[in-house]
Amino acid sequence: MMAIRSRHPDLALKESARLKLSRLKVANHRRLEDLEIKIRAHLVLVGANDVGKSSLLRVIDLALGASVAQLYASLSVDDLRDTTESMVVEIELTGFSADDRALFPTGKRRTSPP
Repeated sequence: MMAIRSRHPDLALKESARLKLSRLKVANHRRLEDLEIKIRAHLVLVGANDVGKSSLLRVIDLALGASVAQLYASLSVDDLRDTTESMVVEIELTGFSADDRALFPTGKRRTSPP
């Protein structure tokens, strides 16, 4: 199981609580084909050099913990495959309480202009 510790300062995980990345979708990233992955108990990234494993991990890291300022500093137009479209990164987290869930509004998107 991939346990995720949130960087959100107000999210106090109980000892038994475990956040789990259960779904990941990435579109319009220059190093990655558009993809949607449902993640079960484990996820293993295997591939030759220079195929996008590190890019995928970087996208996950940014989606889980980056502030808007960090996103602007970490991403540029060079990261887009099609500069007329926005990059889309969607993650689904499971395994947290209703109180914790209130800290993560649903249906909200951070988008940058193309």
